[in-house]
Amino acid sequence: MANDETKDITPILSGPRGLSLTSLEDMFRFAQYVVASGFAPKGMEKPASILIAVQIGQEVGLAPMQAVQGIAVINGRPTIYGDTAKALVEASGMCVGFSETFSGEGDKLTARCEINRAGRAPVVQTFSVEDAKRAKLWGKEGPWTFYPRRMLQLRARGFAIRDAFPDVIKGLATTEDVIDYDRLERQRDSIPTSADEIIENAKAEVVTPSTPRDILIAEIVKILRERKIGVNQHFGKLGYSSITDVPDAKLEAELNKLQSPDPHEDPPFEPETPDGPPENTDAEKARLLEAVKAAVKKAGKKLTGDMFDLMLDNATMGPTVQPEKMNVQELTALLKAVEGVK
Repeated sequence: MANDETKDITPILSGPRGLSLTSLEDMFRFAQYVVASGFAPKGMEKPASILIAVQIGQEVGLAPMQAVQGIAVINGRPTIYGDTAKALVEASGMCVGFSETFSGEGDKLTARCEINRAGRAPVVQTFSVEDAKRAKLWGKEGPWTFYPRRMLQLRARGFAIRDAFPDVIKGLATTEDVIDYDRLERQRDSIPTSADEIIENAKAEVVTPSTPRDILIAEIVKILRERKIGVNQHFGKLGYSSITDVPDAKLEAELNKLQSPDPHEDPPFEPETPDGPPENTDAEKARLLEAVKAAVKKAGKKLTGDMFDLMLDNATMGPTVQPEKMNVQELTALLKAVEGVK
């Protein structure tokens, strides 16, 4: 006689579009396998999160693994990656034309996306450098620094797809769009209230440069950060508002200069206390870190996540360095900034 506790496991069938998940139990079993395999994207490390992503994917026509890779959760909100949204639109059978182009230079550089849907007037959306600057995206650490043209393209594409094919993507916003204004959403809906929470939220995106210009910028940023020199501060002295405004020829010349620095050039500025720089001891760093956390807690909701990111940028020349990894001089600068919040 079979053990009463033994349950028959219904096999999950596989078809041309991958696994055929026909029940909630099938979806949950699949989600468990994804988590155990290590294929779960960041933010969806729990089986329940994978299950919901698969369900959203089914609603827009994605196979299970396509949904896992094409759906992203930003601040609790499901979104769809721009490339996945384009794939759904072109596979819908209703798209008779999809064109993406660039025009203009400098602040007038504009990405244009035109979508032609059968039986309807064409939908055209644009997104320019001026638009990006107005939205405070241009020059922002991460993708907007390393491949700005791609980000302009994805913004124009996301707006056009949402206007022309809202039924195909079921009203989902594109990931690249939502991730840029996530910080504003976070301020409105879930302002961090503790020092540990704010410090945890102060993270920078990691991107891989893909073009010669991107590689140039990445090399320059790396050298300047190693020397603790602000990127935009450095190029501001050369007459540019951001590194993204610098022509390729000037970037090459500046990289050569940075790789072969003038031995007579002044060393980078390091703040000092009236009695000279404080000792860089573990005890002093621990004291300052606790002081920073206490100051953040005291500031409370007056100190938003964006403000803290900016303070990190000013103290460390880039928010990739977290408070726990700062030296005494950087912690001193950060503490002064946090204590100044009114």
